[in-house]
Amino acid sequence: MQERKSLTKITLETSVRAAAPFQLIYTAMGIVFGMQMVMTPRSLLQGEYALAVLVCVWLIHSAKRVLVVLDAETMEVTLRPTTLRGLFGETFGKKTTATVEYSSVVGVSETWRELYVVNRNGGMSVIPVTWHELSAHDRGVILRRFQEAKHES
Repeated sequence: MQERKSLTKITLETSVRAAAPFQLIYTAMGIVFGMQMVMTPRSLLQGEYALAVLVCVWLIHSAKRVLVVLDAETMEVTLRPTTLRGLFGETFGKKTTATVEYSSVVGVSETWRELYVVNRNGGMSVIPVTWHELSAHDRGVILRRFQEAKHES
């Protein structure tokens, strides 16, 4: 868990334990493809190996990402892509976020992939999130924030 505090703001990212194995695998793959690229005589395969190295570097960089930022009264949630366009956007660095007030939160799904909130019209909304990637400690921090908001209101 990466937890950066500035006054009352807490940033929760993908846990180090979840990201590190993937980063090691992508690093090993990048080294193998890089060696293949250097050892291959000039051909089309050399370009393919170079592309594979670039993909591995991008995967290493994107293995760790911010999932939620907790403030005093609101949280900024990174949304899980639900469309192909959203998936491409997330792939190329365009993150979709939503700001949610703690007082409007009803709960979280058992899989930690959906956040249930009451909207302004009194109806229920389901927000797709990727909190299943958070560590148990980070999930506890989020639940404590929800409980504190319920006690204050």
